[in-house]
Amino acid sequence: MKEAIVLSDGVIENNAFLGNFLDGREGAFLVCADGAVRHLASTGRVPAAIVGDMDSADPEEIARFRARGSEILVYPKDKDKTDTQLAVELAIDRGYRTVSLLGALGGRIDHALANISLLFLGKKRDARIRIVEPSCELYLLSGSEVLEGEPGQTVSLLPIAEAARGITLTGFQYPLSDGTLEMGNPFTISNRLAEARGTVTVREGTVLVVRYFVEAT
Repeated sequence: MKEAIVLSDGVIENNAFLGNFLDGREGAFLVCADGAVRHLASTGRVPAAIVGDMDSADPEEIARFRARGSEILVYPKDKDKTDTQLAVELAIDRGYRTVSLLGALGGRIDHALANISLLFLGKKRDARIRIVEPSCELYLLSGSEVLEGEPGQTVSLLPIAEAARGITLTGFQYPLSDGTLEMGNPFTISNRLAEARGTVTVREGTVLVVRYFVEAT
């Protein structure tokens, strides 16, 4: 499956995590949103494209990447879309239906929330977008999915935008049958896998899944 990786200009505290993530996805379409090019300093990677108004990127870095073959797409500073949205849209427009978004959280809370809202862009455009952090991943879920992992891994479900109904959880420490999630009542936070496989079913609506790679404390 064709995969794209979008680097946002948020916080990536673990450079080893980023390097390992990129090393495990050779050939993926790599896009940087403006100043996110700084994240690549320790990786030796060259992005396929750099997108944004270039108000936070080092001009010398941009020139170096241009010389090494990166496509530079410059937009006006006064625009109706964030640099990260432009980068995600570029990946989808180029035909990639699996998009991993890194550096999307940390820093300013409004930027973090805006990046989480981009998960709905994938839903509208028939693409699967997930936000990946060293400790966890975030994505939207409608319908049913089997989560494979280790017992004790933390999985939280959060209602987002509207109520979600028919929530059923099996293989979890706290199972649920035909539940309803709505804003203001986040009772499905900090659940845990009780087995190596857990099933999440959403009959109506959409939930935000926050899945930790290790047991959260």
